[in-house]
Amino acid sequence: MLDEVGGVPVGYRHCWVTRVPWSDDGFAAWQRDGLVFLAGHNLFKQAPAIGRAVARLAVGEQPEVDVAPECRLGAGS
Repeated sequence: MLDEVGGVPVGYRHCWVTRVPWSDDGFAAWQRDGLVFLAGHNLFKQAPAIGRAVARLAVGEQPEVDVAPECRLGAGS
């Protein structure tokens, strides 16, 4: 892919990764003062379900799946 742009990188971006204690692929949502905080790693794998849950939280509804940290989502069975 770099051959298409002359083989020289033009920049880079450092990205933070947040892993929850129960799984490298786990995630959770926290609510505080009307805000929803989402953290986890590899969230793209669950993007549709996470999007639906966060959208419901954003309008004051409860998601179909509980995304609270104590649920340990992504921990496996």
